[in-house]
Amino acid sequence: MKILYFFYQFKVTDFGKLQAFISYVAKVMNKSKVAVITDMLKAFWKHNISFSDYFYLEFYNRPEVERSNHASTLLMYKFQSRLNSKESIAFFRNKKAFYKKFDKFIKHNYFITDDKNVEDFKIWLIENNPNALMAKQSNGQAGSGLEKFEVTRSNKDDFLVGGKDLNTFYSYALNKKYDLIDTFIEQHPLLQEISPNALSTLRIVSIVDKSNPVKILKPLVRMSNDSFVDNFHQGGIAMAIDPETGNILAPVFFKDPRKSKTETQHPVTGKTLIGFKIPHWELVMPMIEQAALVVPEVRTVGWDVLITKDGPSLLEGNDNWDKTLYEKTHQEGLKPVITSIK
Repeated sequence: MKILYFFYQFKVTDFGKLQAFISYVAKVMNKSKVAVITDMLKAFWKHNISFSDYFYLEFYNRPEVERSNHASTLLMYKFQSRLNSKESIAFFRNKKAFYKKFDKFIKHNYFITDDKNVEDFKIWLIENNPNALMAKQSNGQAGSGLEKFEVTRSNKDDFLVGGKDLNTFYSYALNKKYDLIDTFIEQHPLLQEISPNALSTLRIVSIVDKSNPVKILKPLVRMSNDSFVDNFHQGGIAMAIDPETGNILAPVFFKDPRKSKTETQHPVTGKTLIGFKIPHWELVMPMIEQAALVVPEVRTVGWDVLITKDGPSLLEGNDNWDKTLYEKTHQEGLKPVITSIK
C-alpha cells in the first residue's frame, strides 16, 4: 500500500509548484534543497503526508510530536470511505440531487434544466427577476464548472443573459453542460462590505458518531481574494471561527505557504477581519445538526454555508471534505479526532 501511495503522489503532484516550494523553504530555513527534499520524503514515509501537504501544512516548521497528529490523505480516504455509504454519497456528488434533498435548508431560487426548455427558463426569470445568475455543472467540484452572467431586462418579457438573447444563452448553457442555474445570491450586507467580490462561505464539518449523534468540528470561514469564487485552492483566504461566539479568530491564512501569516485584514478591502462576528451565528449550528441527519448513511460531511440577510443557507455538502483546509486554518492535526470515531 505504501509503495502504491508513493507512486500516486507522483501522479497527482504539481512538480512545478513543488520545485518552487522547495526553493522557498530552502531559503527561509537556510537549508539545502537536498535537505528539504529528504525531510519531505521522511515525513511522507513516516506519516503518509503528501508531498504538497508537507509545504501547505508547513511540516518543515513542525516538531515530530505535531507532525504525528496530522491526518494523511490516505487516512482521510479510509475514514470517509468507512463512514460514508457509497450508494448515498450521490446526494452530495451532484448539486441537483443535493438541492432536491436539502431543499428546506436552501434559501435562494434555482432552475434545473432537466426536461425544461427555454420557455420554462423565461417563466422562471419573469418570476424571480434576477440581476445576475450563476450557471453550474451539477457535478462540478472545487469551483470548476461555474460561470457568472449579468441579466438585463429590456422590457417586461425580454431578457439578455450575459449579453445574449435567451435562445442563444440557453443553447450556450446546455452546450457547457450548465444544468443548474442559481439566482445570484446576495450575502449578508456586513459580509458584502468586507469581501464584495464573491460569496463568503462557512465550512463546517459534521460527524454522526455512535456515542454522540452529531459531532461538529471547529468551524471556519472562507473569503475571496480578488476572484469571484472563495475557493481556498484558488487563492482565497480562510480564518478560524470561535464556535461559541461566531467571531473570526487570527490570523488570515492563504494555502500558499509563501504568503503572509500575520494578516488580520482582508487583502482587497483592508477591512479588519479578526473579531468580526458572523451574522446569524446562533442559527448556523442548529441548521447543521438537522442537516447532518437527513442522510444518516453519510456520516461525515463538510458543509458549505452562506449567510444571507435572512439567515444561513446551505450551498453544498462534501462527503470527501478537505482536511488540508481544516488543518491549515486551525493549525492542528485531525488524526486524534479521526481515529476516535467508531
